[in-house]
This record gives sequence, structure tokens and C-alpha cells, in this order.
Amino acid sequence: MPTADAVKFTSSGTEATMMAIRLARAFTGKDRLIKANGHFHGWHDYAVVAMAEPWDVPISVGVPKAVQDTVTGIPHLDADALETELARGDVAAVIVWCNGLNQQWADTVIEKAHAAGALVIFDEVVTGFRYAPGGAQEYFNVRPDLSTFAKILAGGYPGGAVAGRADIIHQFDFSDDPQKQRFGRIAHPGTYNASPVSAAAGVACLEIVKDPAVQKKASDTATKIRDGFSAVLDRTGAEGKVGGWASYITAGVTGNGKISASELGMKWRASMQLGGVDPSGGSLIVSAMHDDADVSRTVDAFESTIHRLRNEGLI
Repeated sequence: MPTADAVKFTSSGTEATMMAIRLARAFTGKDRLIKANGHFHGWHDYAVVAMAEPWDVPISVGVPKAVQDTVTGIPHLDADALETELARGDVAAVIVWCNGLNQQWADTVIEKAHAAGALVIFDEVVTGFRYAPGGAQEYFNVRPDLSTFAKILAGGYPGGAVAGRADIIHQFDFSDDPQKQRFGRIAHPGTYNASPVSAAAGVACLEIVKDPAVQKKASDTATKIRDGFSAVLDRTGAEGKVGGWASYITAGVTGNGKISASELGMKWRASMQLGGVDPSGGSLIVSAMHDDADVSRTVDAFESTIHRLRNEGLI
């Protein structure tokens, strides 16, 4: 687990994110949340704002206007936009999607948010234990005020957590003072709170991922796949992109305009499935269990996909 003063376990990643936002609002006494346009933080009301253009319209109906007005999206990596919004003085927190995070942006967000009296939340639902045993924050040697985790934290069972500064997390504490107990703390009921099965699975999983060799093996395997994809593009002359970070791969091919980009993406995924590989959209998430045989199978599926799409006249 990343360095933190205190941890509060939750039922899921979405719940962890919602709880981190509530903690920040309660602690600062401010309401507004800043996030980057297009970044994903779950399906709850506060996360579906600034997900797709137009950025001020949620991707789902049913979100109250009053809720929408408490979330502001800014262009990713736009320090000027961040500073402008923080200057209004009503920001409780800036939430950072750590997928693809870089050192400069991590430092910039923390510096500017703290200067404006706002907290910083790192969404490490995907990056937690993937960049390093301590997540992206260990990798970049920064310390956000709060962090959210899920999935791997409970070994695949329902579970998540908010970790961070003790003075913020202690807002969950029970009190003998009836006034504080009723009006001065954050309540946290939940079906899977303290689930012994999730806890046992999580402990077993964390014992594994605390070894840096685990992340290194997964990242090295991902690098082999990226190199293989790039070699396929060079060999076939197809246009496409290969990228990602650590053990997370982004990949795709460029179409000729006969079908939309979303349709091409679905065909790309379906063709990869025919080769025995099922990407998550345009992403492939590599684990420490994948080996060189998986690398070969994945690269072969990518090359077959290019030939198939070319034969269909789509690239």
C-alpha cells in the first residue's frame, strides 16, 4: 500500500472515489471538484460530468443540475486552466486519473492545489500496485492527500479503499459526543464493509504485489508486446499507434474512413478475439502471469488482425 497515515476500506472502486470526494468536501468546507476532461472515475453522478463532449453535459441522463454544477472539467495537462479554476476559491479537491500520469503534471497539480487550499485525490484504481508496489505516487515520489484503490486490493473480490492523511480519514471516527456523532462525522454503511472473504483475498494478493519484481515482470512483458506490435506495423506498412505505460498497453490501427473510428475499434477488438486475445477496448492490461508464449500469441493476433482488416478494405 502507498505511504498513508490512515486507510478506510470500502465496497468498490466507485464507492472509494465517491467517499474520497465526500471526505475532501467535508474537510475543506468547499463543494467544487476539478477533473480532467475525458478521464474516468466511475459511474456515479460526480464522475459522469466532463466525460465526453460537450464536456459540461454528463454522459448519462438522471444527474441533477445542482450536482453537475459542482464538477468542472479542464483540458488534461492544462496548468493555466487548473490555476484559473482554483483561483475561484471554492475547490475542495482536484482528482487525478493516474493512468498515463507524468512527473511534471503530478508535481504541478499538488503544488497549485495546495497553494489554493484544495486537496489532491489520486485515482489509483488501475495504477495502484501496477506502476510500483506503492502505485503511481511511489513511482513519481509524490504524496497526494487522498488516494482511491479497488479491484486488486481485494484480490478480485468486492472491495476498495481510501488512503491518505489521518486528519482527513479521521472524519469517519465514531464519537461519544452525541452532537458530533450525528452531525460532525462521515457515516459509512455498506454491505461489504469488513467482508472477511474480501479481506482475506486482499491480504493474500497484497503479499504478492508488494514485491517489486512482480511489477517489473509485468512491465517487461508489456514492453515485449509493444515492441512486437511496432514491428508488425513496420513490417506490414499499416498505420497505427502503440503506447501505454508500465504494464498497460494502448494500441490500435488507423482506418481509411470507410467506417467510423468506433466501428473500426469494434472490428479490431473482434478480430483480436479471433486470435485468442480479448483487449479491453483499445487497451491490453498485462499481468505477471503472462509469459513469452502469451507475447507471441498476442503479437500474432495483432498481425492477423491487420491482414483481416486490410482484406476487408478498412485500412
